[in-house]
Amino acid sequence: AMSKEIFSGSMEELAEEEMLKKIEEVEKGGFEGDVYPDSDDEEADEKRTSSAGLGHHTVQCVPDEGEHRAAHEGLHLFFTNRFEEADAFFQQRQETNPLHSTCYGMVGFIRAIFTFEPDQIQEARKRLAVAHQLAKKHAGYDSTLGSLAKMVSFRKAKPLTQEQLSSRLNVAETKLIDSVLVCLGENVSSLVQGGLGAKWAWHRYDELVSQVHSSDPRSTGQVAVCASDLGGIYYGFGVFNLLLSILPRRVVRLVQLLGFKADRDVGLESLNKVNDLAREHGGGMRAPMASLMLLGYHVMASAFFTVPEELPTHIRLATAILDEEFKRFPDSALFLFNQGRLDRLKGDGTAAVRSFERCMEVNSEWSQLKHLCHYELGWGTMAQGKWGVSRGERVSAARRCSARIPMTALSALSQSTGRFWKERAGGVQLSMST
Repeated sequence: AMSKEIFSGSMEELAEEEMLKKIEEVEKGGFEGDVYPDSDDEEADEKRTSSAGLGHHTVQCVPDEGEHRAAHEGLHLFFTNRFEEADAFFQQRQETNPLHSTCYGMVGFIRAIFTFEPDQIQEARKRLAVAHQLAKKHAGYDSTLGSLAKMVSFRKAKPLTQEQLSSRLNVAETKLIDSVLVCLGENVSSLVQGGLGAKWAWHRYDELVSQVHSSDPRSTGQVAVCASDLGGIYYGFGVFNLLLSILPRRVVRLVQLLGFKADRDVGLESLNKVNDLAREHGGGMRAPMASLMLLGYHVMASAFFTVPEELPTHIRLATAILDEEFKRFPDSALFLFNQGRLDRLKGDGTAAVRSFERCMEVNSEWSQLKHLCHYELGWGTMAQGKWGVSRGERVSAARRCSARIPMTALSALSQSTGRFWKERAGGVQLSMST
């Protein structure tokens, strides 16, 4: 959540010189040592096309194999509720394999973004830092002397090997999602640092786009890319554009100061393209990640800022995404949770309660996700006028769920709010739109 400082308008009071000074202080925000001599020309970066969500790639997309197929297995464990097995699967090769290390950070990011718990965020950032450094070693970036020699001799860049392209994608992706976590620091400095880290990642994605969106693929030498890596490029552009497009107006002013310009349509198109590639080529390890991001927009964010006329469209698109994901991951706790939120958005309280209860049944390992379900169930049963369930059974269940947290925020909220509405509603069932 954004801090009160941002939403109360304090950013407007910051002088432009002071803000520029802050930006200069964190110009290298993100991971330490992110300096690539062959990519320092930002003017050239700005001239590259940024249309990953528009048009069609010009390289051949081939099915995943090798390490990418193995990464599929680990992510399948995660999205079928075997969270500890997934962590162990990727942790085995965290120090040696850039792709598995990135996936290890990716699942940590999902845990952090679902719960917003400080320890989960720190753990995810540690994983991402390891993955980032490992991917840099395998990315094949030129040294300072090599970059200067290339500029003097006007030599054409060599085509990237599959390992180099995959590693460069991992470098960009780890920086991007780490920047998202940095922005959760709830202060202006964190927002600036995260924004500059995201800008650095944006330029790395632009470099990859030039490999797959060239008007003449032979000019880059890049003629084939596996489905997961191509989907990863679309995923990065989609996340970047979508997240920036839904920021509050005051934050957007700061984003513009950092040189960003977001396009929501490009973001949605790019994320949908990730799923299209998965359907067409039978792979795409980032497809479920793209689905979660789209559901976050259609189900979570739309409940706060959408206009009533757009709500049916959000519901229709979210329903289609969930129907597809349940075919791949039946009884996935992550998607069941989103199904419950979608049911509540539709106004179907009974279906929402069923979805959240099913989410808890299939999830025996991730206690924080259970807490979220208890919270949602508290509101859902309270809206149905089931005060005993809301104030009693859910509170005791939340206590049993984790010995570390004897009473969640739901407990006090459900009791106090339940008493308030019961007194004023006279026990009458509330509608889900109340």
